Amino acid sequence: MRALPVRFFPVHRVDDQDLGVLLDRARQARDLGTDGIFFFYHNPNPSRHFHLTEYIRKDMAQILTTELAGFKVGFNFHGIPPHYVHTHFDPSLSAIWVNNGGVTIDGDVDPLGAEILHREIRRVRPDAEVFGGVAFSEDISYPKDEKDLRRITTLSCPYIQSIVTSGSEKDEIPSERKVKIMRQAMNLRNVGRPQYLVAVSSVTLNKAEGLFKNGVNGFFVGRGVEISKGIFNEKSINAWVDTVAMFNDEIDGLQLRRS
Repeated sequence: MRALPVRFFPVHRVDDQDLGVLLDRARQARDLGTDGIFFFYHNPNPSRHFHLTEYIRKDMAQILTTELAGFKVGFNFHGIPPHYVHTHFDPSLSAIWVNNGGVTIDGDVDPLGAEILHREIRRVRPDAEVFGGVAFSEDISYPKDEKDLRRITTLSCPYIQSIVTSGSEKDEIPSERKVKIMRQAMNLRNVGRPQYLVAVSSVTLNKAEGLFKNGVNGFFVGRGVEISKGIFNEKSINAWVDTVAMFNDEIDGLQLRRS
């Protein structure tokens, strides 16, 4: 099975910015050679669900499906249960990211979570990529030990297309040990297709290689590629693009030697 290419996505934090700002950030990320962009909406009031239509209006949807077609643009919905997410999804988006992937530490697949999330998103847009959190810092099902980590990762594989993880604390990156265990569990479960394991939460370039060597093949980076909130640092983004290209060269070389 051919390895997936390593990918890097800058994350732009959304408040109540003008629609034009979001589109400018997406164009900037595309022009700098990234693999896509995620807009991260942090909901300070969980009782007030964020409605994607506040941002994905006709003008933005048209640009995403024409000028930015082929460039992955996604939204994260922080604090929204997975079984509600599809009600906010717009078919102009090519990806969605939820911190809670809908699989519990007890081994239960929430029928109103993971299954509905993936089925309904695919119904709206069959080629949309779903990124779901597993052992994520703010998940109530955060594993208490390595046995639990293996279990929840294994159970999540059939339901979550691309697995996203962090450290145990808010804004903490996952350890090399953690991602190694998760990648081993993913390989053993083997759902018949390669899967992404994405590291998030303040990932820095000096930590990227260690995470890559232990099974990470995707990076969501927010503050590390910003000059200030909402303003990208192009130099930092270029460094990430170059680093990911180096990782992919290493993968290509390894596969060539094996062939």
